[in-house]
Amino acid sequence: MAPEDAAPDSEQADADQGEPGTRKVPVGKVKPNPQQPRKTMTRLEDLVSSIKRVGLLNPITVIPGDDGTFILVGGERRLKAVKELGWKEVPAHVLDARMLKKERGGTSLGELALIENIQREDLNPVEEGEAYKDLTEQYKWTEKQLGDRLGKAQSYISDKVRLTALDDRVKKLIAEGQLSFSQAREVLRVKELPDQHKAAKQVVGENLTVLEAKALVDKLLGKPPKAAKSGTKKARAFTPKKAISSLEILDQGLRVLKPEAVKEKWRPNLLKQVTSVLQRLEELRASLEGAAPEQDEKPKPRGRRKRTGSSST
Repeated sequence: MAPEDAAPDSEQADADQGEPGTRKVPVGKVKPNPQQPRKTMTRLEDLVSSIKRVGLLNPITVIPGDDGTFILVGGERRLKAVKELGWKEVPAHVLDARMLKKERGGTSLGELALIENIQREDLNPVEEGEAYKDLTEQYKWTEKQLGDRLGKAQSYISDKVRLTALDDRVKKLIAEGQLSFSQAREVLRVKELPDQHKAAKQVVGENLTVLEAKALVDKLLGKPPKAAKSGTKKARAFTPKKAISSLEILDQGLRVLKPEAVKEKWRPNLLKQVTSVLQRLEELRASLEGAAPEQDEKPKPRGRRKRTGSSST
């Protein structure tokens, strides 16, 4: 899909600028959104190569600004990529300018950008939390009011906002995909920032599960470990039979999981998990080979069971 180099004349662009719909807009007239919630930017090489090969399959999203310009709502990486390719125009979803109403109840640029990024899953948990926090502070909304506007539960908004209190080095681990949201919630229980970073580094370095991360934080906080009650579902959760069944599910999953289906931000953490699983599987394989019976060993014949009871005379 080759881009058209000829940009429309300024009068025609100004005439069309305010009309909503999907069309090509001049790249030079797209301005960044000052309320863009996305803070980190992954490498563009793969995206540039993909767009060069097959074109831009997903248009950017813009809204008309002043003086015939457009404000970017979503698609910052795509816009940067087409700029690198030297495109003069870019396909865009042009939103209705009336969405940015000034009166109460109108939609803000920050809210539009946040909704677009959430729908595309383009934000990491920290960016999402910072965006929620900015919107509640700027528009004096409660977390429940913001949740109602975005279709999210108040608890969901609150959990993400709480991540903004983490040490910056821990936030970086989350942005890089090394620390998951659930693991970060456990680390957040540690109040001192240096200790948060220390705990997060141990979780990442040892590739701890969420339950193991919780146990680590409990230990750091001086809480005694909870003993599993015998007979409970939790104590019976990982029987050998269920473990074998889980291996069968893993085998089926690996048959359909392709590298191209894994988002770039998930890859570092997934690679660590795969490495850990491979190591455990190799240890299990070696143990099973060592415990396997000899092939020529024959089972012992069972003795015939004697009948009990009195015989008839």
